[in-house]
Amino acid sequence: MIPEVSPPTPECPHPEQWRCYDGMATEVEVLEFLAALVSVTKAKTAVETGCYHGYGSTFIGRAVRANGGTLHTCDIDTECVRRTLLRLSQQDLARECYVHHKSGVDLIKGLRGPIDFAFLDSEFKGERARELAVLLPKLAPSGVVAVHDTSRRHVENGGPRMEMLDAAREQGLELITLDTPRGLILLRKPL
Repeated sequence: MIPEVSPPTPECPHPEQWRCYDGMATEVEVLEFLAALVSVTKAKTAVETGCYHGYGSTFIGRAVRANGGTLHTCDIDTECVRRTLLRLSQQDLARECYVHHKSGVDLIKGLRGPIDFAFLDSEFKGERARELAVLLPKLAPSGVVAVHDTSRRHVENGGPRMEMLDAAREQGLELITLDTPRGLILLRKPL
């Protein structure tokens, strides 16, 4: 692990206090938080889009295994799928975690509901909004969606912040923004 590589922002002025595996992987503290969120919500069916090298898959996979459930994760990059399969196998999580070589939209479309937890961390521009659109009809009544890379600094690069804020307003979703170095938004249908 290394110190977080993101620059300071008004929301997160001290990113160096955070940790990451590399410049592309989700912050370690965010992964720990997601695992705890899966644990406290007792999610049985979890989805992750954009598995990268399987760090998030490992954290979420352990938590969902403790709940007696499964994780479905995906990536469009063959090397990311290979690395994730290897990491999950080394962590003895292959039975609970299914790795798919496809887009997040295609993964979610192919799953039956209800989905209890989703971590959307795929392609930046527009893809996460499409994933959310196909996910919402399958989201369990108490299901939680976490969307990564929602910092204000990502807006100029086409990050998903504005799309998630718009979707929350249009769909009447509960929303929490967390000021992590890269940004995290939590969404949920109102109970």
